[in-house]
Amino acid sequence: MAPSGPGDGAHGRAIFIPPGGGRVYEQDGFRGAIKVDDEEAGGSQCFSEWTIDAGADGPPPHLHREHHEAFFVVEGTLSFRAGEETIEAEAGAFVFIPPGVVHAFSNRSDAPASCVNAYVPGGIEGFFVEVGQAMARGQPDPAEIDSLSAKYDIIFTEG
Repeated sequence: MAPSGPGDGAHGRAIFIPPGGGRVYEQDGFRGAIKVDDEEAGGSQCFSEWTIDAGADGPPPHLHREHHEAFFVVEGTLSFRAGEETIEAEAGAFVFIPPGVVHAFSNRSDAPASCVNAYVPGGIEGFFVEVGQAMARGQPDPAEIDSLSAKYDIIFTEG
C-alpha cells in the first residue's frame, strides 16, 4: 500500500537513516543523500543532506513555482543569493526560500560545506537523481537538463 497523504508516509512507521546513509547522487562538486523522499513522506516533503566541495558552484540562479526550499548549514559556510540579497550562511544558519524567489548557492570557501535541504512539497528530489544518472553516462545534453528542469519545477533564470 502506497502512502496516501501527509502523515501517511512510510506506512505509518518512523524512518531512521544512519550517519552517511540515504540514496546517494553526485554532480560536479556536489554530493547528496536523500534521507526521506516524496513517496516516503506521503507527498508532503523531502529531505536531503548535501556536501559542496570547496570552491564549488551550486546550481545557476533558478526559482521554483510550487516548492518552498529550506537549508540548514551544518558545516562550513555557503554563499546564497536570494532575490537581490547575498547571504553568507555559516554553520548553524537557516535559509528559507519561498516559491518565486530566484536563488542560487555556492561554496566560496577553501573547505567543504554541508547542509540539510528540505522541499515542501516533495517530488523535486527526482531531478537530482535523474541528473546524477545522466552525468554518470557522460556530459548530459542541455535539452535533457531543460526537460528534467521543467518536469521538476526548476526554472533557470538569467543571472
